[in-house]
Amino acid sequence: MNIDMRIAHGDPGSGKDLLHPVEHIVIARPIILCARPEAQDILDRAVAVGDDVRLDRPVAERLFMRCRSGAEGGADLVRRIVIGRRDVHVDPAHVLARHVDDAFSYLIEQQNTTYLVPGVNLRSVGTIRDAQKWPKRDKRKDPNRLDQINYNLLSPYTIQKMMKGRSILKELRKVSGETSETYSYQSAKIKNSSLNNGIRFYETAIHKFLGNSLIKRLEEVRFSSDEEIRARLIPDTEIGTGEWVDISGLIAPKSEIEKLMADIESGILTNVDQIHDRFVEMHRNYYTYEWTWAYGKMLEFYNLRSDEITAKDVIAIVKKWQEAVVGLDKMVYADAKKEFSLSAMTGFGADGSREEMEQDFEQVRGVFESNPFVTAVLQHIEAKTALGNELIERIASI
Repeated sequence: MNIDMRIAHGDPGSGKDLLHPVEHIVIARPIILCARPEAQDILDRAVAVGDDVRLDRPVAERLFMRCRSGAEGGADLVRRIVIGRRDVHVDPAHVLARHVDDAFSYLIEQQNTTYLVPGVNLRSVGTIRDAQKWPKRDKRKDPNRLDQINYNLLSPYTIQKMMKGRSILKELRKVSGETSETYSYQSAKIKNSSLNNGIRFYETAIHKFLGNSLIKRLEEVRFSSDEEIRARLIPDTEIGTGEWVDISGLIAPKSEIEKLMADIESGILTNVDQIHDRFVEMHRNYYTYEWTWAYGKMLEFYNLRSDEITAKDVIAIVKKWQEAVVGLDKMVYADAKKEFSLSAMTGFGADGSREEMEQDFEQVRGVFESNPFVTAVLQHIEAKTALGNELIERIASI
């Protein structure tokens, strides 16, 4: 993946900063930006940089150092895009480094002002393509893999950030008023429409994740009473509550990572194989731990009590899930359609008429309705709608 971006690296010999083009980016958690062998820096998880952005060395260093250590103990850059038709210098560097919890967001520089557009990348066709292509590029055949990599786009790790982002946005709206044109947050500006859309995007993704987890938990089980549903919903373990972290692709509860480190320090784990086995165990139990986290967040988010959940509550959550899945897919569908707009045809059939331009475009890109990605989105809508309906029909009579 080539990106026309330049990062300033210092030359100790001359005392000057030299600009070297970034030749390629390998995105596989973490991202590695390679300029030259002696100038390699690492960013955590999918940070895309627009092709008209130049990061000066102080900016890059703040981002890289934040990713290595983190102000709160971890690198938390998740699906953000930095966009702007100007150089990003020292002052905006503080802004970039602060927004490590703004999941799936854009940072845009306009007339020396940094604007935050929260959650907007959730509706991007590029986000979905990334989520689909990275597992496909993992060509490892050995069942005993050394690296435990979780490719889930929505997980406790990302959803916890969306829940935090949603709370921050709602608090900003409450404090500054619903009619404010712009809101100030961490030296950045958020437009009114961006704030309200951000809340909506985050809530949609939260509904989707919690619904996914709930349906998975209740699949292929027949229930005859609300009590049976409640019993099935009880998590199998207490592991999974609290904060989650991304350890070079392994998504796990922070408590388990801290336990691992404590066992190393105390001498319980004495060799690399034992540490590897612990990582394998965490990865193998991911969905068990995920449900523990999702169950607690489901009760909190929908204001439910564990001893009072009924089939009607489950049906209501599933319907919210269906709306979220279909809503996100329709937004992605609309975003994908832009790739077949008239502006996207620039450069095709340059010497001919509009009809010839469209024909040239179709020969290269194909027709929108028959595009494999587009048809997959439409099939996904049908499949998920049917999956939700099956669970609703299975418990509707309770």
